[in-house]
Amino acid sequence: MTGFGGVVSFEIAGDLETTIKFVDSLKIPYIAPSFGGCESIVDQPAIMDLPQEERLRYGIKDNLVRFSFGIEDYDDVEADVLQTLGLISHPEHHIAKRQMTGFGGVVSFEIAGDLETTIKFVDSLNIPYIAPSFGGCESIVDQPAIMSYWDLPQEERLRYGIKDNLVRFSFGIEDYDDVEADEKRVVRHEYGRYGNPTTLVLEKKISLNFLEYGASALEGAESTLVMASGMCANCYRKTRIFMETFLPKLGITVTVIDPVDTTGLEAAVNNHEVSMFFTESPTNPFLRCVDIELVSEICHKEELFTTAAINTVNLAISLSLTRTLSLSRLVSRVYYPGLTSHPEHHIAKRQMTGFGGVVSFEIAGDLETTIKFVDSLKIPYIAPSFGGCESIVDQPAIMDLPQEERLRYGIKDNLVRFSFGIEDYDDVEADVLQTLGIRWAQANTWYFGILSTWLSLS
Repeated sequence: MTGFGGVVSFEIAGDLETTIKFVDSLKIPYIAPSFGGCESIVDQPAIMDLPQEERLRYGIKDNLVRFSFGIEDYDDVEADVLQTLGLISHPEHHIAKRQMTGFGGVVSFEIAGDLETTIKFVDSLNIPYIAPSFGGCESIVDQPAIMSYWDLPQEERLRYGIKDNLVRFSFGIEDYDDVEADEKRVVRHEYGRYGNPTTLVLEKKISLNFLEYGASALEGAESTLVMASGMCANCYRKTRIFMETFLPKLGITVTVIDPVDTTGLEAAVNNHEVSMFFTESPTNPFLRCVDIELVSEICHKEELFTTAAINTVNLAISLSLTRTLSLSRLVSRVYYPGLTSHPEHHIAKRQMTGFGGVVSFEIAGDLETTIKFVDSLKIPYIAPSFGGCESIVDQPAIMDLPQEERLRYGIKDNLVRFSFGIEDYDDVEADVLQTLGIRWAQANTWYFGILSTWLSLS
């Protein structure tokens, strides 16, 4: 077929009488049994064509309606049908129809569920980008409660009617059937380090040069990969995905071990023909510390190539905050290599010039409680990428990974990552403590009470 035709049949949720009322209430279509003219036609076969016995034999029920579209303005016909069905619920539909040339490409809707259900829905979409800004060529989906309105306290969001289950969807130029069915996966640049439309255009331009001239105009290469910087050796999620899913297709076996499990590393080296060991220290997000000296000894015995990116950010960060967090009843666990309770504190102390500017901790509560904590912070930006001048806070459960993958790596709903920037430290610490409901006097009492113990242990 060159198209799907202009006739649609549907069954009204009701009996014969209800269906008759629906057909009689339509304003535009003629009521007639014959289709094919210029006018829209509606027909209720149960009362127009066949005896009841014959109708039932062919599956033609009392509530069946046939509708044939004519050459009238489609918006008018659609509005007529929707109005009759009681589906036109927008309070300014008549205004929009009068003053707009179309109804726009953005639709907002509420999922029948809570915040968690809505997050799962958004994460499960394959085609649209997840972003708070609309207007580009790509389809975009946004969950305002945790994205475009993340900086508003929950009370203010609710005052504006922005519920946890609200979703905004902007249609792009992709094939509509694909967007509707969401069956095809397209390139999604959810993180600039993985690629972005600007670098993709440049790469394609250089590739076109290769097709035209036989080689890249810049490097004489067959293909091109553009990087934002040279700092692309970190163990980001896509690095692991590449190793676990792509390399095996090339016949390369990949063994994943706990980053601090040197026994597992020795077993992997002894049992396989290992050619490279890839790690980082401290790890993300639990800040586990790899014993690089010991790992190097194991790998060098087998002449393996080893790579590690060491985070040795030496900021003027007092351990009072992490100590206070670990003693607070509102925090169930703190991950920071500077604490003596950290399982690799002795390693971090030996091989790092500082303990880094990132701390991870778990709020004593559920997903909602943690969202409220993050939303209530005043100073840090909410973002998944660290390393800039600004303090950054991130709740991995709603920003980074699908739930199944998160749980596999022990990333709970209540986990928070915090990266210290160059703001005044007292202000940052006060912001965190105030959000936790801890008074300065209380925090200082805790701190000085354990200071001497800490000095003796560390």
